[in-house]
Amino acid sequence: MKIVYFINYIHASGGMERMVVNKANAFVDKGIDVSIVTCLPKDKNLFFEIDSRVKIVDTNIDYQKIEKRNALVKSISHFFLNIKHKAFIKKYLFENKVDIAISMHKEERRFLPFIKDGSKKIIEIHYDKGAATFGHNKFRFSNLIRLDSLIKSLILKKSFAEIVEMKMISRYDKFIVLTHEDAEQWGNLSNISVIPNFINSRPILSNCENKNVISVGRYNVVKGYDMLINSWAEVVKNDIAKGWHLNIYGEGELKKKLQNQINNCNLQSYITLNSATQHIVEKYAESSIYILSSRSEGFPMVLLEAMSAGIPAISFACKCGPKDMILNGESGFIIDKVGDVNTMAYRIIELMKDDNKRKEMGRLSSQRALLFSEKNVVSKWIKLFEELSSK
Repeated sequence: MKIVYFINYIHASGGMERMVVNKANAFVDKGIDVSIVTCLPKDKNLFFEIDSRVKIVDTNIDYQKIEKRNALVKSISHFFLNIKHKAFIKKYLFENKVDIAISMHKEERRFLPFIKDGSKKIIEIHYDKGAATFGHNKFRFSNLIRLDSLIKSLILKKSFAEIVEMKMISRYDKFIVLTHEDAEQWGNLSNISVIPNFINSRPILSNCENKNVISVGRYNVVKGYDMLINSWAEVVKNDIAKGWHLNIYGEGELKKKLQNQINNCNLQSYITLNSATQHIVEKYAESSIYILSSRSEGFPMVLLEAMSAGIPAISFACKCGPKDMILNGESGFIIDKVGDVNTMAYRIIELMKDDNKRKEMGRLSSQRALLFSEKNVVSKWIKLFEELSSK
């Protein structure tokens, strides 16, 4: 069997990139021929280690170079890059005779299902429906011809972006989301299925005794580190917080702005913004509490990894993932309202105060993580590939 993933930038350190690499590695171990078609040069260093049997293909199409242009020029440039991109992928699919083509909901998502090369098409989304539709709710030159979708949006009182997205997704043979919570948001799409992510790293268990709190993710708006910093400003007002430190690991465009926020709150001695690290397993083991402050998620791998290390987690009840993963009050805490920094601070202090509760929650957290094993999840994917290939 031959499969190919299409993703813009496989070289990044994000959760989606990590899972594509993890699945590619797992699939080649099962004898599947796996390729990854990406928009960055294949000689650029990969953040995650990938099996040498996985083929990396470079399209030589860089969407990042147009990001700083004005809106009109950017939209027109994007339109022509899409044409070039489609031509490349169409040529690739016809020449390589793949069985399964998988879109990671990036630039190729608009045209991949319309390429009639004989392969089965899967689209996989690693964030919730709101982020999936809002994130692409931008003016595109190519959208001007979608009058049928515009009319539907007026009749059904749904956003134009949502109608376009739903119509596009329905063209795929299979649509994969990561949680049942997210699947419910998409409604009655007949091609939707749920397959979660998995963890393949061997965790080093934390003893939950170090006065370290950890969070991992990109420095962007979605990850909500501005809210976490505000919450930490409340935490340090309590004497119990003495000696405790918050370490955040990641990369992203808001790092400087977040550092300024830390400085303005006089939290330089309490919070460190670290670069992304390939040794995150060791960092989990050195920590005693994990914080997820995201405004939205698809399936937060970092949360699952922290749980597997035996760390109790505190998370906003964002869509989607945390509520499927954390047993509220048992393996961690769910903060009902996203942005409720005071309640988050209260829960952080609660775990700082009570060593026994922290350790017991950590123990239950590691047990909970066992539900998401590589063996179980990979078998679901292979079953799906076989079902689609037999049709």
